[in-house]
Amino acid sequence: MESETFERIKQDRRMIDSLSNVQILKDTCWDEHCKKWYLKISIEIEQESEHIPKITNWYIVLDSNYPNGVVEIFPDVENGITATFQHQSNNFPIEKNELWKKGKLCLNTDISSLKFINTDNGSNPILWNIKRAINWLTAASTNSLVNNKSLFEFPEYIEDNNDLFVFSEDEMSFTQWKEIDEKYGIAWLGIYKENPKIYFVKSFDTTASTSTYVVEWGDFFKQNFPIEKAAWILLDEIPVLNVWQSPCTYEELEQCFTRQCISLEKCLDALSPELRDEKEHILLIGFPIPKYYGSKNENITWKALWLPKLTNYKRVRDNEKSLRQFDKQFVFKSEMPLNWIKSENWNLSQISQRGKLNQEIVFKKTLIIGAGCVGSTLSELLVRAGMCDLTIIDNDNFMAGNLCRHTLGLIDIGNNKSDQLSERLNRINPHTKVTSLNFMINSDVITTADTNQKIDLSLFDIIIDCSGSSKVLKLLEEYSAKTGFKENIILASVSLSLEAQYLYLGLWKSNPICVNTFINIISEYFNQDELKYSEYEFPRDGTGCWTPTFPARIDDIWSIVSTAVNAIETFIISNSFIPSTSDILIFEKTFHENYFNGYHLKRVG
Repeated sequence: MESETFERIKQDRRMIDSLSNVQILKDTCWDEHCKKWYLKISIEIEQESEHIPKITNWYIVLDSNYPNGVVEIFPDVENGITATFQHQSNNFPIEKNELWKKGKLCLNTDISSLKFINTDNGSNPILWNIKRAINWLTAASTNSLVNNKSLFEFPEYIEDNNDLFVFSEDEMSFTQWKEIDEKYGIAWLGIYKENPKIYFVKSFDTTASTSTYVVEWGDFFKQNFPIEKAAWILLDEIPVLNVWQSPCTYEELEQCFTRQCISLEKCLDALSPELRDEKEHILLIGFPIPKYYGSKNENITWKALWLPKLTNYKRVRDNEKSLRQFDKQFVFKSEMPLNWIKSENWNLSQISQRGKLNQEIVFKKTLIIGAGCVGSTLSELLVRAGMCDLTIIDNDNFMAGNLCRHTLGLIDIGNNKSDQLSERLNRINPHTKVTSLNFMINSDVITTADTNQKIDLSLFDIIIDCSGSSKVLKLLEEYSAKTGFKENIILASVSLSLEAQYLYLGLWKSNPICVNTFINIISEYFNQDELKYSEYEFPRDGTGCWTPTFPARIDDIWSIVSTAVNAIETFIISNSFIPSTSDILIFEKTFHENYFNGYHLKRVG
């Protein structure tokens, strides 16, 4: 196998001779340190620049199973490039074989400045990557790797630990930071997970204690997690050097600060009395960023790193000034590498980018009635799509018979459905506030069985009934007539037929509502089911007394509820400017040549 790989490399590298501006300096070799093949080449470009010489040397590094695996191109230690550019890994560290730097060129992504080359590199991956590298060098030398249409990207930070720091920043918080004059202080971090640790910032205090910026999180992060103290410094721009390299040592970090007329040493001097407790602390470095290169800043980001332990009073029995001098000489050594921590923005606008509900919906206060298989699935879909404020009401306990098509599990058996479901949902999204109400419906309002405690339905923007009970709908109708819901209330009823053949969806935007037509229509389908399943042996719920339950598999539940979520979102958006309207939708499960073909709209009532 090794000989076959070597012969394939020899075959592909012959095509390098077709490139007039590329020369092979060292033919195919095996690197024992990296367990990879490599070739050394030189590349000549037409226009040199301050950081890109006309001729530079490079290493083409190949996986041991070439042409499978990846092809990577790294600059030579002696005659490569020394700067780091956009679309390149950090070019500061040197590979352990001391042949090349680790500033790998990013050649496989969609970078417009690299021009179009057939994306199928399978025929000759070596030649394909070298051609891309030539275009990369040309773009870097003419300062055209990025433009004002390129999304802003961070330089690579060297992170040698598994810890994670998370924060929440958006355009609104960016405006708030503009109103805070001080640029450094103490932050308070919560730790919600160990091994590895995940830190989340709770608040930022200024040294003058004149203002505090409190970060808004959901209910999960409001628990009594361990708290640690950290330091924070806010800069005016991203700290980079050598074009686009993140600082790797304290000396380089100080250089980045000095370029912005800020003294890292003075900031740490001011903060150090708060950090002398014989512990390592995190330093948060914040800076504004744009959405596109060259555009105006619109957000704050934070990068975290571990500070070394500061000198304590037991070691140097003197005043704070002497302690700081000792730190400068023995703790913050200029060549000491920075221990960066992976940092992520967990703002709702960031973590829901892969798929979220319309912005008009996510912040609406929503009530889910019923925490059964339909209610639990629907609430989870809403939370994962960015819904922030949910209240779930159900007085039933979760039983073993619910396991096959519910979102809860074994640990939840015997406990209230809404309690366990809200706990689960709050763990899904760090911005979600899900409240549980262990209530039952027994009057024209929703009350507890024992205390007759009431809930004010007029507080909600959206009410979704997943109970499958016409009695609940009638009670909601009576409430809307007597008390009245919130203006522009959205009321939805989601239920399904036996075997999930039909989805029954009632939608109302009015006050008072009228549910009679919806109940009458779905009653027709219920009657059909009664005839169809008159001799059907319903599944029994566990052992003991025979208790019939309607049959429908979990995949049917998720399909039918997903259809309902889409329809509810469409109804809300399309009727945003209409004061009063309603829809009755019947979706039918369809098949094509015996294969499931989705739920299709059968009737609009």
